[in-house]
Amino acid sequence: MPGIDILVPSYQYGRYLRDCVNSIRDQGIDRLRILILDNASTDNSVEIARQLAAEDPRIEVRARQTNLGLMASFNEGIDWASSSYFMIICADDLSAPGSIPRAISFMDQNPNVALILGQELEHRQGEPVPTIDSTAQSHWKVSRGHDFIWERCRKPASFLALGTMVVRTSVQKQAKHYKPELTYTEDVEMMLRLACFGDVAETSAVQGIRRLHGLNQSDQHLTGRKSDLVYRKAAFDSFLDDQGRLLHDAQLLRRTVNRSIALRALGWGARALQAGNLREGWDLVRYAASLSPTLLRSPVKTATSGQQGT
Repeated sequence: MPGIDILVPSYQYGRYLRDCVNSIRDQGIDRLRILILDNASTDNSVEIARQLAAEDPRIEVRARQTNLGLMASFNEGIDWASSSYFMIICADDLSAPGSIPRAISFMDQNPNVALILGQELEHRQGEPVPTIDSTAQSHWKVSRGHDFIWERCRKPASFLALGTMVVRTSVQKQAKHYKPELTYTEDVEMMLRLACFGDVAETSAVQGIRRLHGLNQSDQHLTGRKSDLVYRKAAFDSFLDDQGRLLHDAQLLRRTVNRSIALRALGWGARALQAGNLREGWDLVRYAASLSPTLLRSPVKTATSGQQGT
């Protein structure tokens, strides 16, 4: 089985680090390298990382003296990677049992697949870690890269989990680095960029476990529903201004993104107004109108049609 390099970026996550690393190395992968990259933590993260490295020669530790930010860690990991496959698992998350060999095996059998994505479970701090049956049958959906991009543009508010993504290292090198200006949605933009270089496979199997503990990156950046949409639009705009501009239908993709986000904003705004949250409601409605001015001329039912969840 070809090898995989896994970056574990860490900042103040000493209490989670061993569980994260163990969830990776307990999967029986022979050709494995793990890079724990600490971003100037002041807790015991570096001490635990060095203990792990002393226990397992497959583990390397790099400890920064200055916090350069998460994107700098992602990008240093890309430069470091040299095996067939590459993955990023943040130190507060877990890799699901059997998930990495499953991804590698599928990609070995499907050389046109550039990246794999899977399902992610949430684990709230203080609750038992979810039990996952690693032997359960999984279903695969393989999309052409362009079709994957179109699907994301039609549903830009849908969630994609970075901690489940396995990418061919050669493709990651072609796609280059994460963009530091895209706080919170840098992974969305990267997935769109990677899809320009091959097919995308999605599995029904659980590939990762995301811890919810109040200090997650999304908690640090989101101030409301509008901010989530603004961040997501920034990711799509960045993609379509850069790699995506080379696509023959780039302008249609941009209009699709704007209308899709506007529909979501209008639906959320309508619910907020109905609930009496006038300030938030009108802010979302105005944002929708700024993205798609013709949208408000449509029948009112259009604003909420197709809006799933909250």
